[in-house]
Amino acid sequence: MYLPIFRDINAGKYRVVIASTSTLGTGANVQERLAAVHHVDIPWKPSDFEQREGRILRQGNSFSEVQIFNYITEGTMDSYLYQVVTDKARFIAQLLDDETPARISEDCDDKVLTYGEMQAAAEGNDNFRKRIELGMKVSELQFAKAEFQRETGEMRKTVAAIPEQVAALRDRIDSIKCDIETIDRMRNPEGKIEDLTVTTATGNTLTKQEDINLYLQELLIQKSNAPFNEVPCFKINGFQVTVELVGLQQGFAFAVQGESPVAYRTAAEIHDKSNNAQRLLNLLNNGIANEKTKCENRIEKLNTDLIQATERLAVAFPHEQELQQAQSELAQVEAELLGITEMEAAILDPDEQPIEETAEEKKKRESFAKSDDDNDLNPNTSGEVLPPIM
Repeated sequence: MYLPIFRDINAGKYRVVIASTSTLGTGANVQERLAAVHHVDIPWKPSDFEQREGRILRQGNSFSEVQIFNYITEGTMDSYLYQVVTDKARFIAQLLDDETPARISEDCDDKVLTYGEMQAAAEGNDNFRKRIELGMKVSELQFAKAEFQRETGEMRKTVAAIPEQVAALRDRIDSIKCDIETIDRMRNPEGKIEDLTVTTATGNTLTKQEDINLYLQELLIQKSNAPFNEVPCFKINGFQVTVELVGLQQGFAFAVQGESPVAYRTAAEIHDKSNNAQRLLNLLNNGIANEKTKCENRIEKLNTDLIQATERLAVAFPHEQELQQAQSELAQVEAELLGITEMEAAILDPDEQPIEETAEEKKKRESFAKSDDDNDLNPNTSGEVLPPIM
């Protein structure tokens, strides 16, 4: 909504504008001649600051630089209010940050300013400042401890999982060695595999590279026309090969299965000039041996991770003493602000006799009680002023 007064403010008719956040907040386009914003009071929400400053930090302002003023009065609750807004802003940022490790955020609305804290703020008590500083320190240390504990939990999982992963990799290496022996029997005296022998699903044998590429292209076309249907498998010596779809948009691959429970894969191209036979040759010549090397490197890294994780679990939180000290000081300051002091217990001397009512005192007390009862039963109606009971 664009009110007439907004037009007058932009035209420079008013030199000073005083308004509340809700009145001159969202939707108020008065930025053209604003030179400064003064936060006269302290709002409770970070969004209120954003709305106020959004009136001047806005496209269309004629000034290249503007000023924003914040006022704080010593001996008041201003510091507390700014601390509340800071905590809320941190809380919001923590929820919006998907990289934060914290899983729990404190509810900022649960913070209550006690009467003792109000008095301390009004009187300029230095404990009020200490409370804020210690509170921030404790929060930071608690956050660091929570992150440390999270990392410790991850380390425990790592230590528990690594032995099983290493065992699985060793089994895979053993099966890869069997496949390497099969490949070695296919090599020529120079140690290379120069030609493939493909046995189709119908039992035909293909040895020429041109025939093999044509056959492989036909399989790829079948897979392309019906991506979710199986195409016939073929064999290369002791290896069984299938055509796979690698994602809906990423293309195709040949999955070569030997003794290893995990297939070896190489990319496949469906174009007319693609030399898929050479891709399979490269996999057999080098790819499977490289897979064995990758597994061995992976085992070496896992063993290193196991050593580091074990050493990490032996370390306690390095700032635990500092955290406990800060918590103790904070509790002491809060107790002083709340006006909590230790009261000495009343000590009764066992030799001291309890005070007993004397006979004269008892007679006088009973006389007063009877006099009160008589006055209640026989009220004075004469207007005479009765003497006071002594």
